[in-house]
Amino acid sequence: AESVKNYLVLNGISVDRIQATGYGQNTPVATNTTPEGRALNRRVEFRVIRKQTMASIQDFIYLRTGEIMGVRVISVNENEVRYRTFHDDTEYTVSSSSVIKVVYASGDSWYSPKPEAVVTANSKPKANSELVATLKWFGRFFTGVPGYYGKHASLFSAQYEYRDNLIGGMKYDSMIYIQPVAIGYERQLYRNFGLGVNASLHMWGAPEQELRYTYGALTARLLYHPYVAKRIDPYVGIAGTLRAIQLNQPEWPAKRWVNVSYDWVAGCRFFPARRMGIFGEIGSDGIAKYSAGLILVFGQLSEDW
Repeated sequence: AESVKNYLVLNGISVDRIQATGYGQNTPVATNTTPEGRALNRRVEFRVIRKQTMASIQDFIYLRTGEIMGVRVISVNENEVRYRTFHDDTEYTVSSSSVIKVVYASGDSWYSPKPEAVVTANSKPKANSELVATLKWFGRFFTGVPGYYGKHASLFSAQYEYRDNLIGGMKYDSMIYIQPVAIGYERQLYRNFGLGVNASLHMWGAPEQELRYTYGALTARLLYHPYVAKRIDPYVGIAGTLRAIQLNQPEWPAKRWVNVSYDWVAGCRFFPARRMGIFGEIGSDGIAKYSAGLILVFGQLSEDW
């Protein structure tokens, strides 16, 4: 269907008059068990659509290259245009700087901001230029979105947690008998705000006292990501942690209780590769005070990320 559409466009038919849709094996007209039937099923059908009907089912993106795309627009802002195609229902992203305008099926239009004019040193006071640049930097710092984070991507993490628990003056870190490892998940909530959850298991104790503490922690985290650089992602946030705790000690029944706390967390991620990064955190959530680990990104990424 796409090949037929391209042929018609090359022969003078306007691209905004044609919509190509592929159905694969979903609409056979004959059996697929014989070569003759499969030959009949390999076909392209034409359907004439009224102009007003056509306008009601698709939007149009006008690119600066002269290309016009008939798609379903999901969202538009000054940074990007997100859309889905009709032939495979896949979500794509195009930079707003490469778009002239978007015409919706309803008849409404969105026009891309005009490129900023080049300002020479003699046409504008230097001090004023520096002030504008500083204000723009602060504006992007508070509202900008990291490259991977603005695509509704999912982030999975695995981290090692270092604790500094002190009980009765005794440093219990040296008594860990199962190293505390946490796994986490985060997804974009709105622009540079993310919502995540961490799960971890901690087991430690004092061998000479035959004490064993077991902590299972589940933490919900709300994080804010100020924009600093494309592949460097600092963040701060708050967390609520639910802990299920069990204490085992000699000659006494095991004690179990539940604890809820509200904590803080701050950290920074660095992405040397498109879908993999490293990070470090400091905070009080998930029982750990310091932690570091690996992070993986799943989902659609922009081309310049």
